[in-house]
Amino acid sequence: FEPREIQFPESVKEQINDWLYKNITSLKARLQNLHQHQIPEYRRIIDGEPRDKNKSWPFPNCSNLVHQLAGEAVDDLAARVLQLIFGTSPLFYFQYLVTARNEEEAAHFTKKSKALQTFIDYVAYEPRELDLYTRENEWFIDSAGLGKSWMCVAPEQRIEAVYMGYETVETKTRTHFDDKTLYEGPKLIKLRYEDILIDPDVPVFEDNDPIVRVCTLKKRKLQERSFKGHFIAEKVKEILGTPDRYGPSDIKKRENAKKGITDGQDTTMAEWDIYECYFSWYHNKKKHRLIAWYHQLTKTMLNCVYNFVPDNQVPIVETRLSVDGKGFAKMLKDNQDEVSTAKNQRNDAQTWALLGINTLNPQN
Repeated sequence: FEPREIQFPESVKEQINDWLYKNITSLKARLQNLHQHQIPEYRRIIDGEPRDKNKSWPFPNCSNLVHQLAGEAVDDLAARVLQLIFGTSPLFYFQYLVTARNEEEAAHFTKKSKALQTFIDYVAYEPRELDLYTRENEWFIDSAGLGKSWMCVAPEQRIEAVYMGYETVETKTRTHFDDKTLYEGPKLIKLRYEDILIDPDVPVFEDNDPIVRVCTLKKRKLQERSFKGHFIAEKVKEILGTPDRYGPSDIKKRENAKKGITDGQDTTMAEWDIYECYFSWYHNKKKHRLIAWYHQLTKTMLNCVYNFVPDNQVPIVETRLSVDGKGFAKMLKDNQDEVSTAKNQRNDAQTWALLGINTLNPQN
């Protein structure tokens, strides 16, 4: 997993830059209504939140309950899927597809298989490792509720200077640090529905060209990627003065407000939307698979490398509840509204009856 910058002429890089800008702009425009209005509405339905916080008709603070039809269906399906996967041990079964020549070799194969199974069982639940249970739980919940969900499998390497005490060099005592690899391997990233930009008319996810993932980064993350060589340092410096916004997006602000979090405008909260693009490009009669990181606001390509994933695969995995990606929020929306309305009307009718203001005097 070592990225190699493309060895194309500058004129070709300019063509790639222009092509990426046009495609990203087009995909954002086509998916704007879905991402900014429909998906937040589906999340409200799944969470079982009323459309209005306080209802004022037929009287102020009247019944405003929401029956949890969609939420129950989502949790039930996600629990069933996860129990099918994680309810057995070992989580993954390893077996050598060769015949052992003797009992000693057979015992060796068995020992290695059990070691692999034990290792995968450990890293699947360990929060500092793969943490598969937590990630896949979020993955299947979104898939059941919204119809589609995506997971990114990204390579990660955590190397930090670890304090090792003091050492004496030429009669001088100084603090000693040692570079230590804390983790090296795959990392699962649960992607939000709005983080994926693809052509809605392409039925197979892998057939999209390009496939775009939105990475929202703060200044320190941009500088870290520049320091590690993932982004070109000069390109990062060009965009540092032009963030996309000073704080979370409007959708995230509304979600945070429901949690009691107040977001404001602050330079320390500046965010940059970096578009990670997986696409093909023909050059010198060869079809190359490339990965580019692009900042649309400044039309800056932070880096473009050859696809370093084995067999040019895209490290984004899609799961769907159905073939056409229709989730429980869309399927149960009207049912949930109908049941909730009937319940609220009964509550309001009982409230009016208790007040007795509609009772007629028989003597009149």
